[in-house]
Formats: sequence, structure tokens, C-alpha cells
Amino acid sequence: MVCRIAEGRADICRAEDYFDAATLGGADALGRADLGRLAPGCRADLVVWDLAGPDLGQVIDPIQTLMISALGRDARTVVIDGRMVMRERQIPGVDHAADAVRAQRQFEGLMRKYPQRTFGHPPAGEIFSSAYRVVRKSPA
Repeated sequence: MVCRIAEGRADICRAEDYFDAATLGGADALGRADLGRLAPGCRADLVVWDLAGPDLGQVIDPIQTLMISALGRDARTVVIDGRMVMRERQIPGVDHAADAVRAQRQFEGLMRKYPQRTFGHPPAGEIFSSAYRVVRKSPA
């Protein structure tokens, strides 16, 4: 938007310009003709995007929608150098549920150590307090 305002033209900065800069431009800057494009002899790096998610809104065209609205969570499948590294949002060999449990356990261990490292040594519950007071219903 700033580019368009500065130049006084709506057509001066288009989505395909940014897309080409990120793909072809990056490869060219590295002097790598085998990157940033789909052509014989090039590395096969592909991302399949899910443009049907409600968070993306309406699709103008795929490139504009990617540039304006897409985030990493919208990637469905990723192929790097011809190797499938993510299919249907699943990374082979990665157990996301187990990783989440382990990460939570590690974070809780870190939280328990915070009082030792915090000025005045307040209890962990004070350092990591809830946004709102938690009220627990007493058993009947």
C-alpha cells in the first residue's frame, strides 16, 4: 500500500511482483538458476495451499490470495527437493500430540524455577497468574 501511495498508481506493486521477488528474485540473488522456478533440472520444491479455509476469505486468484491472506497454517503439503516432508498437514515421523505433552511438561518445569530467578521470589502462581480469577466449584 505504501508503494502504491508513494508512486500514486494502484498497478505499480502487484501480488505477482512480490511472489516473483520471493521465488525467482531470491534464487537469482543467490546465483541459483536451479531454484525458484519449475523447470527441467531445477530442484522440486512445492507447497500445496488450502485456499478453501474460511479464514482466507474470498479467493481473487491464488497468488493474490496467498500474498494477502495466507499463513503457514494454510499449507497442506510440502515437497522439498522432490522429497515429501509434509502431507495433509502431517509431517512423517512427527507425533504432534506427544510433542505437545512434552513441551507443556518442560514449560511447567521452567515455570516452577521462575520464583528462584525473579526479584522478590514471588510464587509461580503470582508470576504466571490467570488473566481472570479462576473459581472452582466446590463438590456438592
